[in-house]
Amino acid sequence: MYNFVLNCSESEAQLLVSKDALEILLENLMDNNTNLLIESLRALFRFFMIGEQIKENYNGTNPYVWRVLNSNATQLIEALQYHTNKDVYREVAQLLDHFFPVEVEQNQNLIQEQY
Repeated sequence: MYNFVLNCSESEAQLLVSKDALEILLENLMDNNTNLLIESLRALFRFFMIGEQIKENYNGTNPYVWRVLNSNATQLIEALQYHTNKDVYREVAQLLDHFFPVEVEQNQNLIQEQY
């Protein structure tokens, strides 16, 4: 799916999202296949980038990030920070740093408080 999302337009992205593409990608994050995880994370990143381009139409809120936040799927994404594969970790870190910076800061503060 990543290859298709990489070159899709805003309207094509909206169509894919209306056909549950985000939910499918999030389900893929529960799989153990490293290649599937990486491709799904990259596709999510691309959807979120498209969401940044259209967020003015949604009161300044990225509609795709908002959808993931409301599905509580950020826990799935955050859990992948501890994946043993460095490429998966790198993709997750980029996604979280770019689109969920507040949550990343909160998690880092919690870790620091524990030690």
